[in-house]
Amino acid sequence: MNIMTNSTGIKIISPATLRFDSFGMENLSMTLENPANELIAKLDTETKNITLKDTSLKKIENPELLISFGNEFIDQYGIENGAIININNRIPALSGLGNIESNITALALALNELNKIHLDKNSIFRLIEKYTYDNNSQLNLSAIASNLFGGCIAYNQNIKSSIQKIYEPNGLAFSIFSFTTSFASINDKSECNSSDIVTFIKAMMTSDVSLLKEFFHNNSLQKQWTKEGLYSEIRALAIEHDAMGIGFTDNHKSIFIISENTVIRENVDSVITKYIKKTPLKYQYFSSGLNLNGLYKS
Repeated sequence: MNIMTNSTGIKIISPATLRFDSFGMENLSMTLENPANELIAKLDTETKNITLKDTSLKKIENPELLISFGNEFIDQYGIENGAIININNRIPALSGLGNIESNITALALALNELNKIHLDKNSIFRLIEKYTYDNNSQLNLSAIASNLFGGCIAYNQNIKSSIQKIYEPNGLAFSIFSFTTSFASINDKSECNSSDIVTFIKAMMTSDVSLLKEFFHNNSLQKQWTKEGLYSEIRALAIEHDAMGIGFTDNHKSIFIISENTVIRENVDSVITKYIKKTPLKYQYFSSGLNLNGLYKS
């Protein structure tokens, strides 16, 4: 369990997630080791509400949603105290890397632990799922599931499907370039065709790296982005230097590159960093492995 407790309360490390919208699979997410948000919570016996410290209010994504969810959690379980929350945001806000999902999941776990509610990870997920539908929230439940369970998660938000954890090859290495503005205007709402989905699932469940690379390189939607300037150039460079695949987040503010191992990743990163530095775009860079355990391990 990625949780630390001390005299000042409880500290939870909650990871970023990657959604596969740009491959036509918006219901699929992967969990990263880095970046991750740090949430520190302690009981507040003076109120029965969630209080975010002033420093948090200036940094976190959608604080109103976080407070609303936390207060509803307190009401639902008849908790007699509130909680003071401070968040160190390491996942860039509005980056498409699951910042708000990370914070919501961390808050649910913190309230569960502080108040000894004893919810397991499935119950925590269903609680957030119910809140999402009841309040018409924009939370992405595939990312929430990834946060809780780790690895590669499939969850169809449209039909409230069961959560499916897909086996994944060991050693995958990720590079994330998160920009301060959108790098392109791409219509990425199409769905992946069935043959692409079959290839991907088979590759993940059999740990077939060559088949996974085939999926990333030949994905029917990826071929549509070849005219999109910056992304097209970065994609060509990454694949030329043996990257397994490359995608982008749904708001086009982050590009992620998947490599078979860290040696290939370091080589790819060197080339891509030199290319991006020639552009006027400002960005943050993260290297990561695949987080197999997520935020919460029962």
